[in-house]
Amino acid sequence: ELIAKIKDIARRKHILMTRYQQRQFARLVKPIDDVAARAAKVKVGEAHYVPSSRKRQHPIGLVAIGASTGGPPALQQIITQLPRNLPVGVVIAQHMPPMFTQSLAERLNSASSLTVREAENGERLEAGMVLISPGGRHLTVKRRGGQPYVNVSDEPSTTLYKPCVDVLFNSAADAYGGATMAVVLTGMGSNGLSGMRLIKSKGGVVIAQNEQTCVVYGMPRAVIEAGITDHIAPIDSIASEIASYF
Repeated sequence: ELIAKIKDIARRKHILMTRYQQRQFARLVKPIDDVAARAAKVKVGEAHYVPSSRKRQHPIGLVAIGASTGGPPALQQIITQLPRNLPVGVVIAQHMPPMFTQSLAERLNSASSLTVREAENGERLEAGMVLISPGGRHLTVKRRGGQPYVNVSDEPSTTLYKPCVDVLFNSAADAYGGATMAVVLTGMGSNGLSGMRLIKSKGGVVIAQNEQTCVVYGMPRAVIEAGITDHIAPIDSIASEIASYF
């Protein structure tokens, strides 16, 4: 009976999150109008966050991003600020039901200098390409003959979330090892933590959105409190942190 109650609570939580995402996406604000005009210092509470202005010496082959509640607007701020000549691919797991990720990809593609689309099974992952996991399915990164590609699948079927951030991050760690950069954004729960632990253990880079700019400070908080983050940044500066490695 206790197990049944726990499963029912988890199911209700997932339903509520899905409904929130649907309402949130419907109200998604217009693309950021003037990225260049944003100040170099971003006010965070009483302090100021200063994004890196120099290139960091760590090889990166892939950027993997995980988000949940509050994710679409956060992704919009990041993807639209990434440089046109980004030399790596980007993969995203956004907790979202089917039918919504295609529209999200189209909106980001129209506002970004990068190519953004909903991932297709077996698609090659190329530089300057942003692939979003289809709603209700898992996205993983694999290699065939040394060439990276993505796999879209219903497996594993036992995860609470689909797409699952941990599933994506674990596959990224296996495919790219220490050359993986993982970014965790606003969202409830701790999905993404175990995947980030694996990435960190292999020498990868871990970035978390700060509390002040999160809609829900759950997923980033779990990673930050685990002590595995390399950078904690406001949403306006995460793209700068990513770009500082290239």
